[in-house]
Order: sequence, then C-alpha cells, then structure tokens
Amino acid sequence: MTNSSFYKELALFIFQNFRNAKKIIELGVGFSPQTAIKLRQLLPRIEIIVVDKNPEALKGLDSYGLKAVQDDLFNPKLEIYRSTDLLYSIHPPLELIEPMKNLAERVKALLLIKPLSEDAYFYGFYKWKQVKLSPCTLYLWRNE
Repeated sequence: MTNSSFYKELALFIFQNFRNAKKIIELGVGFSPQTAIKLRQLLPRIEIIVVDKNPEALKGLDSYGLKAVQDDLFNPKLEIYRSTDLLYSIHPPLELIEPMKNLAERVKALLLIKPLSEDAYFYGFYKWKQVKLSPCTLYLWRNE
C-alpha cells in the first residue's frame, strides 16, 4: 500500500465509523495533511482541525477548509479539544503517545493511532483495541 492510498483508506475508515461526529482532530499533522484533506471532502459538515507544534506545518491548510491550530501536546490548551469525538495521529513520535492518551482521557474523546511498527512494539498497545486496516494495524483508545 502506498502512502497516498493509506491516507485515503484511513480517511474512509474514519468516515465510515465516525460520520456522526461533530469534531475530529488530527494530532501532530506535520507535513502530511492528506488524511485531514480527504476527511474535509468526505465530511463537509464536521469540524476538522489539524494540530501541530510547528507553525510551518500548518501554513496553507486553511485553504483546504481545515482549521489549523498550533499547540504543544505536552501542555495542551484544553479549549481546543473540548467536545471532540475523535483524536487521531499517524506515526506520532513515541514520546507523544502517552500525552495524546492523557489528552483523550481528559476531554473524553476516542484516540486512534497508527504508530510506526517499532513504536507499537516499544509502547505496548496491549490494552488498546486493535483495528486492522489492510496490512496496517491501528490502535484505538476508548476512555472507559
């Protein structure tokens, strides 16, 4: 699966499973906003926000109808995330996974992560629900 098709497939998965959401946020969008852009097309009535610490990564994303917000996940501004149904992240750095999980718990949102393979091994997602997406495995944290 190419990167391009993965981003589209992930967007379709989110569309199929979270189409009734009011707000979806991609954490650590970096310079790969393809999933959020596709979600904007698939879910025109839902608020789609992309968050990154690097302001350069956020430049121009508003032209796709995305709300681009600079934030630090080690000290998040909770008002950005309130009333969020789904937080998701693609290949986040290992050190950000726990802050993302803590944020999801604080705002009572679901968290979907596609880690790098070695990060999945090191982090230990054994308490997370596994979601198979073609050859990839995603991990879903549900605040129970």
